[in-house]
Amino acid sequence: MTKQKVFTTLLITAFVLVFGALGYYRDVLFRHVNSQISVLEYGSDAFGFWWGTGFLENFTLEGLYRFKWVGTIVFAFMNFGLSLMVLLVWFRSKKNVVLLSLMYAAVFFMAAIGMLIGKLLPGAAEYMYYFSRWLMGAAQSPLLVMILLVLFFSPLRHKVH
Repeated sequence: MTKQKVFTTLLITAFVLVFGALGYYRDVLFRHVNSQISVLEYGSDAFGFWWGTGFLENFTLEGLYRFKWVGTIVFAFMNFGLSLMVLLVWFRSKKNVVLLSLMYAAVFFMAAIGMLIGKLLPGAAEYMYYFSRWLMGAAQSPLLVMILLVLFFSPLRHKVH
């Protein structure tokens, strides 16, 4: 194995570890946000905050709901940035970066349209919220870059025109 391949393999391994750590922290953070919402909104039992989440106990209920929106967007952009780095390290192709950018833009656009439809159509709010939430869940994970990697490495990619 050449030094370049070893370096690329180590970088990809580091990206996998960072994706895992980011996803784990996101999960812990949002579980604590939801638990704190439950405490404030329904009077549920208080709980202990884990490291890095104690700041949530100072939020109001409205502040926690806003934090969830902002946090969703921030984690989506963090995963987008990591995904861009993976594609640049692995392929060094701006075409792939543009493709990933278009995928993320499409996900954000469809989620926004879903939320708008939910606001405008009576009875659709809950369904469209879950649809938009599902889309943004994909944007907050390495799923989109994994789909691209499967397509880029597929033996069928040369046969499909």
